[in-house]
Amino acid sequence: RVFESIILDNIGQYSMYVIMNFDHEMLSDVLRKIDRNKLLIFDWGRFDKKEYSYVCQDFDKAVYNSLVSGLQRIRTYNEFILIFPADTYHPRETVDAFKRFCRDYNIKSHVVSTVEANETFENKLFFVIDELDLVKIIKITSSASLELGKDVGIISYNDTPMKEVVGKGITVISTDFALMGKMAADFVLHKQKLQFIVPTTLTERGSL
Repeated sequence: RVFESIILDNIGQYSMYVIMNFDHEMLSDVLRKIDRNKLLIFDWGRFDKKEYSYVCQDFDKAVYNSLVSGLQRIRTYNEFILIFPADTYHPRETVDAFKRFCRDYNIKSHVVSTVEANETFENKLFFVIDELDLVKIIKITSSASLELGKDVGIISYNDTPMKEVVGKGITVISTDFALMGKMAADFVLHKQKLQFIVPTTLTERGSL
């Protein structure tokens, strides 16, 4: 209701609109009230967008391909675990991509919603969506005198400056947010239809 109210209150107030759609699976009905030539759908949207301009991430095939690019290092661990919180807004396509990758390359894997401190971490690789889970794993690894990138592996989703410097660096699967912002700005400036999927890639650092 808040999302719809904000949109409705501002229709006609601006020459261009850059909006992150509220529902990932379907186009929010309220957006249909905006002139599609003035609207850019930003960041995500699994629904059919052929009539609209968009700059979006790919949470499925790009994630799969990113994992494939790190296959050699991933195979050095005994088990690959995706921590996908029950309350996350992250698209579930990432879960599908993870399961497909592990099945295709015969990698022992699990998907869990949380990680417990009393679990055995040694020889496990964690794919982490939530930042709090990332911090928890790093703390548990350190307290158990295990070495990141050797005894325990981490791949985190979305890059941040912090992940470049923690330990020997945290390996990430991330899109190019700078490019995403540039493309959105270009749409506003030039007012030309734009349909672009921003590349998502694996950046290997010491944690893998």
